[in-house]
Amino acid sequence: MPDIEITCSKCGNVVTVSEFADADGMVCHLCGEPLHKPQLMSLEPRPLTRRLKINWNQPLNTPADETSAPVETNPAPAGAVREEGARPRKIRMSRPVGSWLLFLLLGGFMYYWRYQVGLSDSQIEQVRFFGPIIVLAFQVLISVRAFADSVFQGILCLIVPFYSLYYLLMVCDSYLLRAVVVAVLIGIGQDSAQVIGEQSKKTYAAVMGWIRSGGDSEVDKIVKQPKKPGSKTPVKPK
Repeated sequence: MPDIEITCSKCGNVVTVSEFADADGMVCHLCGEPLHKPQLMSLEPRPLTRRLKINWNQPLNTPADETSAPVETNPAPAGAVREEGARPRKIRMSRPVGSWLLFLLLGGFMYYWRYQVGLSDSQIEQVRFFGPIIVLAFQVLISVRAFADSVFQGILCLIVPFYSLYYLLMVCDSYLLRAVVVAVLIGIGQDSAQVIGEQSKKTYAAVMGWIRSGGDSEVDKIVKQPKKPGSKTPVKPK
C-alpha cells in the first residue's frame, strides 16, 4: 500500500505514514505538534456538453439559425490540465523502496561473506571479537533514536533486554537505520550472540559465587583463616 509523507507545520519534520492511517491522534515525534493528513485530490467528471448542430442545407455565407444551440464551454478543473511549458514532475524513489534495496544488497553480501566464502579460524575470531562491539554501537544508536522520539522508549531500550530490536522493527520510522542494522546482523549476529551468551554465563557464575561466599574475595578468605601456632600473618596486598 502507498505511503504518505506529512510535513510538520511547526518543526518541519517529515513523517511517513500509511494512506489508511487514522488522522486522529497522529503527532510529530520531535515536537508533539498534531499532524494533519493532506486531502487527496478528487477529479470530478466533466459535465456533458451539447454539440453544435450544423445545417448543411444552409449556405456558408449566411449566419447560423438563432434556434441552433450555442456551444457550451466549461473550464477544465484546476490541476487537471498542465500549463504549457511547465516542466514534468520528476519521479523520485520513496524511502521504503530505497531502504529495501539497500537491505537486500547489504544483507546478501553479509550472508555470502560469512557463510559461503569459508572464513579461516583467525577471521572467525576477529568476527567474534569485533561483532559484540558493533552490536553495542548499534544499541547506542537505537537508544539515542528512541530518546529523541520519547524518553519512555529510550529507557525501555536501556533496561529491557531485546526491546531495542522490537523498537527498531516495530516502532522506529527510520527505514535506513532499520535496513543497515538488520543487514549487518545477518553476518555477525550469530557469532556476537554466542560471545555475549558466554560472557553472560561467566558473569552470572561469578556474581552467584560472590553472593554464596558472603561477599568475601579470595584474599579476604586467606586473611580470615585462623592462625596456626608459629605461622606468620599473611600481609594483605594493597
